[in-house]
Amino acid sequence: MRVSTSTARDVFANLHWTCPHCGAELKRATVNLFGKDYVVPCYASCGCEESKWDGLDVPRGHRGYAKAGIPERYIKPDDEPTGFASDVARGLSLYVHGPNGTAKSTLAGKLATELVDMGVSVRWENSRHMMSEIQGMYGGRGSDVLERAYACRALVLDDIGKEQPTAHAISMLYELVEQRYGAMKPIVVTSNFDRAELAARWSQADAETAEAIVSRLCDGCQVIEMGGPDRRLG
Repeated sequence: MRVSTSTARDVFANLHWTCPHCGAELKRATVNLFGKDYVVPCYASCGCEESKWDGLDVPRGHRGYAKAGIPERYIKPDDEPTGFASDVARGLSLYVHGPNGTAKSTLAGKLATELVDMGVSVRWENSRHMMSEIQGMYGGRGSDVLERAYACRALVLDDIGKEQPTAHAISMLYELVEQRYGAMKPIVVTSNFDRAELAARWSQADAETAEAIVSRLCDGCQVIEMGGPDRRLG
């Protein structure tokens, strides 16, 4: 028996689908074509926290890490403890520096996963990407990255110093570091450069502000120098 097109549409229209995670009733999805909305034969996500992971290949146990922005490469919860998590949770900042391939980001990633496991809010930001977003902030664009970076308890700034910042970006970065410094919120930095070298690189954009940023990164901060050959080449 063939069901007419109109009957099939009526049947579909009267179906009530619910979210398999939270049980909320799902709404029919719409698309806008040439200024007119059309209902399509599928349902939109309810937007609950669990539904946001649908279709993403992220193990359930890693979702907290992914939400914090920690790259999958550095999520190694079974590795040996770093020994710094409790101190960072209490407010200690870290400055991890050394040549390429000396496991700086690996250390920061392990530390970040430990903090997430402790219930500490963490945000991982790649410095070059963050600077790129900050440099596009005129007119309010790109402000989300700064809001995320300030709101978290522990901020990881990975690979800092490789970017080519403008005076505007350095100014915005100063505001972020100053706010976190005043609130005694820790920052974990990884870099190829020690702090004097970092200040010298940023001084090309704004020497005074660069020195002010690095000064705040120095206060209440433990420096970790990583050495050895490039492990990626071994």
